[in-house]
Amino acid sequence: MDIQSRILHEFQRGKPALLYQHLYPLLLNFAKRYLRERFCLAEDYVQNAIINAWRQKNSLHSYPALKTYLLNSIRNQTVSSFRKENARTRYVNGLSDAEEDFFHGSIIVSETETVLHNAINGLPGKERRICELSFFEGMKNIDLAKMLNVPDSPVKKQKASARA
Repeated sequence: MDIQSRILHEFQRGKPALLYQHLYPLLLNFAKRYLRERFCLAEDYVQNAIINAWRQKNSLHSYPALKTYLLNSIRNQTVSSFRKENARTRYVNGLSDAEEDFFHGSIIVSETETVLHNAINGLPGKERRICELSFFEGMKNIDLAKMLNVPDSPVKKQKASARA
């Protein structure tokens, strides 16, 4: 029996010593090349590939099938980890920019609303009511005039005098 057949036969019987002796260095080197600067994960990926191959041992009927399965498993783990890392990086970068924009926007809005509230609270009664409805309720001049049963021009005048 040649060495490749022995590796497969022993592996299928639950004895991976020959596989580790003959294939582990190749698999580890392959994983390190794929992982580049993240080579510290190489051993984990090789171990995962071997464990997954052992779970599929009855469907691996030849040494080339076993070797191909192991190499593909390592490649797939590597590609998957790069995709996850890229997605995580894009999410974190986007999230931090969005959070920072939201934070700064919230501060500006809060400060503006406080200044506006203080200014409106200092107005006489009718002007205050018109400004509150206009600024905080978003009502248009024409809607304010209808609600107050007055023409449009007094609403405009009171808003103008409130701004002054």
